[in-house]
Amino acid sequence: MTWKGSISLNVAAQLFNTVISFIVAILVARLLGVDGRGHYVLLITTAMFLVQVFSLGFETSIGYYASTAKMTVRKLVSTAVLALLILASMVALTIVIFSLFPSLKLLPYYTIPYYLILFLITFFSLANSFFASLLNGLKHFNAVILLNLSIQVLTLLACLLFFLAAKDLVETTSFLQAVVAIHALISIGYLYFYTKRIAFMPDGNVMNKAELKAFFSYSFIAFLCSLLHFLNLRMDFWFINYYYGSANLGVYSLAASLSQLIWILPQSIAIILFPMSGYLKEKELKLETNKLCRMAFFTTLVLLPVAFAGALLIPILFGKDFSEAIPLFYIFMVGMFPNIFVTILAAVFAGTGNLRYNLVASLAGFGVAIFLYPVLIPTYGLVGGAIGSSISYVATGFLGVYFYLKLYNTGWKEMLFVKPVELKDLILALKKRKPSDKLSNDKHG
Repeated sequence: MTWKGSISLNVAAQLFNTVISFIVAILVARLLGVDGRGHYVLLITTAMFLVQVFSLGFETSIGYYASTAKMTVRKLVSTAVLALLILASMVALTIVIFSLFPSLKLLPYYTIPYYLILFLITFFSLANSFFASLLNGLKHFNAVILLNLSIQVLTLLACLLFFLAAKDLVETTSFLQAVVAIHALISIGYLYFYTKRIAFMPDGNVMNKAELKAFFSYSFIAFLCSLLHFLNLRMDFWFINYYYGSANLGVYSLAASLSQLIWILPQSIAIILFPMSGYLKEKELKLETNKLCRMAFFTTLVLLPVAFAGALLIPILFGKDFSEAIPLFYIFMVGMFPNIFVTILAAVFAGTGNLRYNLVASLAGFGVAIFLYPVLIPTYGLVGGAIGSSISYVATGFLGVYFYLKLYNTGWKEMLFVKPVELKDLILALKKRKPSDKLSNDKHG
């Protein structure tokens, strides 16, 4: 399958994934309630923060070096396994340190079951990200797509089982234990595909000093970009929980999560475009990136009215306790919309070794957020958090697009306005007819 075919498959898979995710979100809200959902989101957010910190950007470097063949797969695998073992011990030590500072409110409860759940989710997430990056870098996209789908399907099944068995609200710890089991099953799935598709076993043949220096140089920038981007998206959760408690976090996080569904299409494109950016020549990469941005923008624009109307159903679908999420959703969408481009462009920058542009854009968004959250959230509550988030997203989006236009000497109109022939091809594809053989207008100048 071609890389464009892989994008189409991934988009289809992610759309299916989105439907399941939406159903899961409804069931989780119903099963846990606003307070339980807040506890769940808080622990998951802290776990993902640990993943961002202790991945050290390795997953990006693994994908980059695998896709560009700048290092042997055997060395990548051996080094990644050794790194994973070392990082796991560092995660455990950090959780022990966390336990000494309950006033930070990084966990719902500071008890041994929560520490253990936090460690296991972090460990399996780290392992899965390393495996996924390696498989994507070697163009085994279908395996990663299948396993990403499996996460949502298994989560849906777990929710349905809880829904059928529970007579009242489910304990958050019980649900989190199911999440740990799902992550473990996905790790087993990655091991299966790894042994079938790659089959290089770790043998101690790790990178030498020169290779480690190059690897860490790339990883460090990727690490900073990823960490800053994560904090830009999730730092407000900690502020909301600290000032207003887990119930308000449950409402706030639902609005944020639903608004981020708008990124499904660009994320699907970015997953495939990142490793392919290292293969494509600059002219072809620019043409294809512009086209993908146009299609993502057009599709999102079409779906936007549906999303705004659908938000009114939140009290019906999720429960009356989540009604306050409606205005928050609308505020979040103001900032989410410009970032459909940045999601795609960040993959291009990373795949071509231009991570510094991602770093500056992420740093700008983080700077805006870290300034606005302490001012707006204590004063204006959940609405203040949503406003601060939207402003920070816009800042990141503006800089990302600006850097891309300058680097590839292209115009912003080429990223926005879909070509008539592209609409024709899209309609034909939906009708399952042979697409037009015409080239896009880009290739005619």
